[in-house]
Amino acid sequence: MKNILYNDKVDIEQNIDFNQASLEKLKKITDKHEKVLQKQLETFDAQNNNLDNIEDQIGMLRDEKKATLKEIAKHREELERLKKLLLAKKNEIAEWENRIA
Repeated sequence: MKNILYNDKVDIEQNIDFNQASLEKLKKITDKHEKVLQKQLETFDAQNNNLDNIEDQIGMLRDEKKATLKEIAKHREELERLKKLLLAKKNEIAEWENRIA
């Protein structure tokens, strides 16, 4: 009987040692997993910040584009006005040249 109890005690101690080793491995895996998750969260935060900055830049570029297109339209109108004025002056000069000739 003592022999059986001793063998049972040894088996239980071996199971405890095995379970403890397994728990330590599981703890290491869990710690690694938590570190990976933390890094992913930090990466996601950085990416969200980058997206926010990009959206802000896009907004500023849209505003600049709008202002530039408005300036182009304004200068185009002025150019058309000057072209008409130049054509009128050329016609006036041509009339004067015809009168002189």
